[in-house]
Amino acid sequence: MDKREVIDKAAFEIVVEKGYEKLTMKEVSRKTGLALKEIESIYSSKTELINSLLTSILTKKLDFLKSLNKSETTLQKKLINLLDHHFDYLATHPRIAELVIDKTMLSREHSLPAIDNFINEFPAELSKIIDRAVQNNEIRKVDTRLVASAMFHAIHGVTLKVKYDENYNYPQAKRELINLFCIGVKS
Repeated sequence: MDKREVIDKAAFEIVVEKGYEKLTMKEVSRKTGLALKEIESIYSSKTELINSLLTSILTKKLDFLKSLNKSETTLQKKLINLLDHHFDYLATHPRIAELVIDKTMLSREHSLPAIDNFINEFPAELSKIIDRAVQNNEIRKVDTRLVASAMFHAIHGVTLKVKYDENYNYPQAKRELINLFCIGVKS
């Protein structure tokens, strides 16, 4: 592993163990054994480090979505797999979920490049999956970009609802979205 990978791994572990508020360059230095100056030569700020961490996490989510598009299964199964993957990850990594949710709530002028990229890329990739379902006559003809955007924002909105309202949980959110998406896109 190169130094950047060592730092990223340590940052991820710190966030998982303690939450992102506790992520500091000094804490990364302690965890990695690298000098603070070495870390600061790679990441000039905590924000830059968090952006790198988010880039890694969100790239994996996009890669999963791309793999779903390549799979030879129905749209319904792809959507179920997508929601399973998303909500299971959030449930098993609550502090990472908090980081991602909090950083998506920043205003556009303060948002991180990793978040901006994800907000653009995720609906674009989801649109490809929906497009394929239209071509395979699984669903009626729809504006796939618009539907993908609506689905993305529904997932995001429900994720926020679960975070801020103790009356809801991830399994319930997943179930309701599956029902909405699978009934809502049938021909």
